[in-house]
Amino acid sequence: MPLHGSKPQRSYIAASLAFLVVVTSLVSWANFSYKFDGFVLNDYHEYCEIARNFYEGNGYSTSVLRPIAYKYFDTLPHPEVTRMPVYPFFLSLFFHLFGPTDNTVVLFNSICYAALAVLIFFITYELSGNYIMSLLVALMTAFMESYISYTVTAEPNIFYAAAIAAFFYFYLKYPGKALLQGIFLGLLYMLRANTLFVFMGFLVGLVIIEGTWKKRFSVATSLVLGFALGLVPYMIRNYMVVGKPFFSLYKYSLVLFTKGFPAYTIWTQITDVDPTRYAFSHPVEMLVKSFSFFVSLLRDSISFYNPLVLILIGIGFFLPIRDRRLQVLRLIIVSGIVIQTILVLPVGPVPYYYMFFFPLMISVAVINANDYVGKKVIAVALCSLAVFMYTTIPYWKSPKPINPYIPIGRQIAEVTDRNDIILTDIPWEITWYADRKTIWLPYNLETLQKISRTLKPKYILLTGRVYAAYEGDTWNKMLFDVNYSKSFGYEFSKTVLFQNKAVGVLYKAVSQS
Repeated sequence: MPLHGSKPQRSYIAASLAFLVVVTSLVSWANFSYKFDGFVLNDYHEYCEIARNFYEGNGYSTSVLRPIAYKYFDTLPHPEVTRMPVYPFFLSLFFHLFGPTDNTVVLFNSICYAALAVLIFFITYELSGNYIMSLLVALMTAFMESYISYTVTAEPNIFYAAAIAAFFYFYLKYPGKALLQGIFLGLLYMLRANTLFVFMGFLVGLVIIEGTWKKRFSVATSLVLGFALGLVPYMIRNYMVVGKPFFSLYKYSLVLFTKGFPAYTIWTQITDVDPTRYAFSHPVEMLVKSFSFFVSLLRDSISFYNPLVLILIGIGFFLPIRDRRLQVLRLIIVSGIVIQTILVLPVGPVPYYYMFFFPLMISVAVINANDYVGKKVIAVALCSLAVFMYTTIPYWKSPKPINPYIPIGRQIAEVTDRNDIILTDIPWEITWYADRKTIWLPYNLETLQKISRTLKPKYILLTGRVYAAYEGDTWNKMLFDVNYSKSFGYEFSKTVLFQNKAVGVLYKAVSQS
């Protein structure tokens, strides 16, 4: 990225960038040292185990079977059709350098965290020409709690925010390249499916700002064509493994938390339900669910982003804007947020779905404030930065999360072989930390019998985590009565401990003892 301006100006910019790298590195080090004890959420373990499959030469695959996936695949590992491939692929590259560990993932995210701050600096400088303002915007981004906390996860959010920032910098530098912009967004779709909403917001924004209908049609056509071209690798791969270019198991998310499929029950079944047909045949239920999700989204977002941060960003962002490029950016961001919220409501949006918009919003807000406060904008930005930093204090004071899954995984690895298949209520945790193939607890024994035609679990591990409404009381009985498992061919193997307390029970198939 070229550094524009006079030689002294370039020196100040270089110093600002060096300062950003130092600050983000120190924050990442403190975060890793004081707030990290491995990954505690199953989403994180899922990305990690997919990345390890890339690393081990198994391609874009997963070693965890959701029972619903048995409709399409009857082996383990099987092609991954739920998560997007780009994030775990990049993790796998780092695994080759530093090994497949939690620490490697945090290192990659921390680099993305620094890259995000640098990219926001360049975006703000491109829009304002003011390196001090650009540095303060980048620091505000770096000191948003959501970005700090997500560097010690295995979610693609930080990587995605940096990638979206790179896209918008490309757009600002080359505003007339609609075809290339579309291709860029198509490729980003393979990082997060949220890119569809960025694309739609971007399309709305560009079509509105263009002067003539002929120009609007030309830009829209180029953008759509580019987006389609960027998706070609994803479509070809899906067609080869499933026969459907846009297939994803996430389509079943539409019926999550419904009366017919409470909680995550749909994932544990082998069913022929059509999610779209179910939704249209239960309109009132879907509307009630969507409204409930919307209320939760508003409530949780206020807590997630902090009211003070939201107010500060909102003031500058929603004031009348005179600069045309800022107007376009605001239109794209607002359109993307509205479109995403409306379309994702039936499946349940959560606050972090919007993280990647906020660095751009901060940049727009601060630059726009310059038209209202003039030379005082630096002082205002400094005060805002102080508020951003202040709002992270509760995060730094909160206790380090306790991770029981590392010792659980170690115990399971000690008594099982690498090719054993384990049926469990914590499948991703065991696959990542014990390096074993797993099956999520099926809805009932009939579903287990279907899966066992090709995938016979050698072990069953139960810990009492309930994410679905299971038929009968089979798994609960097995958890608390070690003799119950004998009725369908398993016997007690060992009690799993954490901090010298029983947290799970492992059973082994009798016929394979």
